[in-house]
Amino acid sequence: MENKEIERKRFIVSLIVYIFCLVIMIGFVSYHYTIARYSRGASAEYTSELKDFDLSFQLKYNDGTDHVVGPADLQASHGVVRLTSAQYESLKLDTMYTGEGKCYYRFKITESWLHKDASDKDVLTPRSLSDYNLSDDFYDNRSYDGYIYCKNAVNGSSPTDTITTQAITNCVPGSDAVDLLDPADAATLVDISVEVEGVQWNRAKEIWGLSKLPWE
Repeated sequence: MENKEIERKRFIVSLIVYIFCLVIMIGFVSYHYTIARYSRGASAEYTSELKDFDLSFQLKYNDGTDHVVGPADLQASHGVVRLTSAQYESLKLDTMYTGEGKCYYRFKITESWLHKDASDKDVLTPRSLSDYNLSDDFYDNRSYDGYIYCKNAVNGSSPTDTITTQAITNCVPGSDAVDLLDPADAATLVDISVEVEGVQWNRAKEIWGLSKLPWE
């Protein structure tokens, strides 16, 4: 009788251990295979653990001619597009989501403002944050982490669905980029790089290391 009781307890302990391990394994698989990340910019990197959605972008500007710059164009130019200050002020950014996975995404634009010094070399010009005219779908969190967030989770109904959103409708350079004390030092060129990152909607805070989404 005592041996049967011992065997019963051993069986219960073994069952608990098995269930615990199974839960851990399921949790790991669920986490690992339900994350997708996308990054394009100066590093032109792409990593994905689940290809159920993809994110891309188009930079558009006009100098008498319409120009469209996508990730492949940036990659070909080492992740940077160089614009004049006049071209920059016509800059627009569209984001493109393709797929059927539901995700939150954010993007970052890195700007390097330049002016010519006395020896005709490009010199970086300190500048404040540019004023982006954002659509209502986006939240500007640049002063905290450099990113602009799409406030609504996007979701397609098929792997080939593409949702295009106009994020930036025009740009106004930071005042110190165009209005320095010495007019000869005014920045006239800007190097632009872009990074877009999307994550599964219910993992966003965890993956981005946030206690809450910035607009909440």
